[in-house]
Amino acid sequence: MRLHSGRSIAQHPYFVHGSQVLTDFSGEENSGVAMWGRLTKGATPRAAEDELSSLAATLRLQHPHDVWEGERLSSEPGGYAQSVGSVSRGSSPPPNHIARQRHRMTFARRFLIGAQVASSCVLLIVSGLLVRAFDHLASSDPGFEYEHTIVVDPSLEEHGYTAPRARAYLDDLESRLRGIAGVQSVSRTSTPPLGDARITATIEVEGRRYDVYIHPVDPGYLETMKIPLLRGRNLTAGDEAGVLVSESLARRRWPNQEALGQPFRVGEAKLLTVVGVTGNARSLALQDPDAMELYRLAGESDLVGLAIVVRTVGPPEALAPAVGAAAKGLDRDFVPRVQLLKNQFDDHIRDAQQGALAVSLLGIIALVVASLGIVGLVSYEVAQRTKEIGIRMAIGAEPRHVLRSLAAQFHRTVAFGLLAGVGGAAALSQLLRRELFGLSTFDPLSYVAALALFVCVTGLAALIPARRALGVDPLVALRCD
Repeated sequence: MRLHSGRSIAQHPYFVHGSQVLTDFSGEENSGVAMWGRLTKGATPRAAEDELSSLAATLRLQHPHDVWEGERLSSEPGGYAQSVGSVSRGSSPPPNHIARQRHRMTFARRFLIGAQVASSCVLLIVSGLLVRAFDHLASSDPGFEYEHTIVVDPSLEEHGYTAPRARAYLDDLESRLRGIAGVQSVSRTSTPPLGDARITATIEVEGRRYDVYIHPVDPGYLETMKIPLLRGRNLTAGDEAGVLVSESLARRRWPNQEALGQPFRVGEAKLLTVVGVTGNARSLALQDPDAMELYRLAGESDLVGLAIVVRTVGPPEALAPAVGAAAKGLDRDFVPRVQLLKNQFDDHIRDAQQGALAVSLLGIIALVVASLGIVGLVSYEVAQRTKEIGIRMAIGAEPRHVLRSLAAQFHRTVAFGLLAGVGGAAALSQLLRRELFGLSTFDPLSYVAALALFVCVTGLAALIPARRALGVDPLVALRCD
């Protein structure tokens, strides 16, 4: 396009299957400005017309002191794009630089909006997964009794107890607790459920390493915690070579074999024999449905680290004071910690709920920011194409055609942002797998709900400036600079 002072300018016809649509002309020195551009190969006449109109609008903005008259673009498919007007002489930068600057600004704007869409999509999907995981956690069976259980942890090792003294203390405490009316069962363990004490070992299966939670317990632990014994027998007093494994461990370690009778060694410990298979109890890894547990008989070296678990017939709150008094009377130098296991369970649930709410809040904020970005993009397009929209409405264009034309300007940006967001959410959910409480990282309900929410909210937000375009008065639009 060649713009000379006081001259009429004619644009070459559309070359739909070509690439060079705006041709570089070299005019008389200092006689005006020359503009060069290149449209997308294969662009339709309407798409080329839209780009020419937008580029001309940019030139008007970059040359506010110049005079533009009677600009028009034909809308006949395959016809000529013509611009008739005049521009005063001045020392302005070459429009080819202006065109490239506009392209960079448009690309940066679209890139930022795409990034906002992607980040919003990631946070919405992850928050949906966490909310669903929280619901799954709250409604699923952890595999052990927690509603009627009291944990008494004297922490004897911290108070300088030796193994013989610890044995006497625990025997006396257990005897006192069994004498309390309403106590149904009492047992010992070094790893109280949902506590901080953990003993783990690593096993290797087919080149992959897995953590196994080891529980030194007494023979009555499974009964007290209501952990089912699926196959085999329970541990017995003096059974130092026997071991119980959870079903998840048996399935992982011996996928096509019977676990009973299998030799099993953990670390540098002596060789043990599997005598029973228990149900899965996520007592130390509530968020991991595939947690693997091993139960062995507590030995002499475990005595100073043992805690007592008490199962009650009725509500544990009623017996907690009596249990605390019985524990306190054994050694006046310290007071054992007495905790209701259901309170600890509720704390874990609350932590999961707070995490889900925090990520959901970030997702909503990102959704609002992305919606504002899309509103700004649509508003910008409406402002740049006011004259074009007015002409189209004047010659009878239907509203849906105008809206479709506006949507075509940013639907790719949104689509690429959504695809990037889905990919990012899938990758991030793999890292958060242990926090999903058994929920699939590709839970379809979470993905579909998040995408539907995003499309609905941003679609409604984009309608605000888009509806303004439908109300453009053609007479006003033709006078719009």
